[in-house]
Amino acid sequence: MTPGGDPGSMAGMVDPASPPCASDLQALDDALRLLAGAGVDLRDYRRDALLRRARQRAAAAGHADLGAYVQALGGAPGELERLASALLLHVTGFFRDRPVFEALRTTVLPSLARGAARTLRCWSIGVATGEEAWSIAALLEEARPGRWDVLATDRDPASLAAAAAAAYPGDALDAAPAWAREAALEPGALRAAALPLRAALRARVRFARHDLLGPRLAPAEAVLASFDLVLCRNVIVYLDDRMRALALERALAALEPGGALVLGAAESPPPSAAVEPWPGLPATLRIFRRRTA
Repeated sequence: MTPGGDPGSMAGMVDPASPPCASDLQALDDALRLLAGAGVDLRDYRRDALLRRARQRAAAAGHADLGAYVQALGGAPGELERLASALLLHVTGFFRDRPVFEALRTTVLPSLARGAARTLRCWSIGVATGEEAWSIAALLEEARPGRWDVLATDRDPASLAAAAAAAYPGDALDAAPAWAREAALEPGALRAAALPLRAALRARVRFARHDLLGPRLAPAEAVLASFDLVLCRNVIVYLDDRMRALALERALAALEPGGALVLGAAESPPPSAAVEPWPGLPATLRIFRRRTA
């Protein structure tokens, strides 16, 4: 089986669900060093999640164990990039976790729009293939037509290229509520092979490569690290406690007092973070407001 081959048959190959062993952990460390040398540093991520995904990639590439796969990385063109993409995999979709977007639409964004006369600015972190960025853009256009900007960042260039292209299948919004389809799609658009996102959205969303844990606080494209809304959903869940606190500290440093921070369902800010649950919203939505003092 060649790299990137069919993972459907894994007889005699590495089992992604098998308990971790010393040799596999050493092989994972070796792979992470190779990735760091290529500019993708994941060494602060939780080992259990990385090991599972690395094993899945090794099995898909036809290797009997992770050590053999890592030894072959240097001689397999493009495989290091495929491994990076596998480890950076994000589950995403338009208006994913619908109650979160409904709360943003009905409560959070109207409040932010009332509280600021200037352009509303949003930073969407870890956007993968971009569905979240386009979803929040649709709500911003509804709340503040033509007076908003979205900066969408990710550390994976392949995902960013897909996000910027916005070449989603025409049925990508079929499961979304009617208000979401109306906000995101060109009015009166006929069913097409590609999703007809509104031109107003395409004009105001910028994509940039950025590592939240890298040496810079915010990407150069941010111009000024001052946002009214920061979405950092399912980005920090795989980090250890120390790096999770650092990531949130950096995200909050770019958030205006009174602005909104949105985390994933399994993520929480540390008690010392300068945020509080957004007033009137269930805590399960993980929508927070940065304290003004």
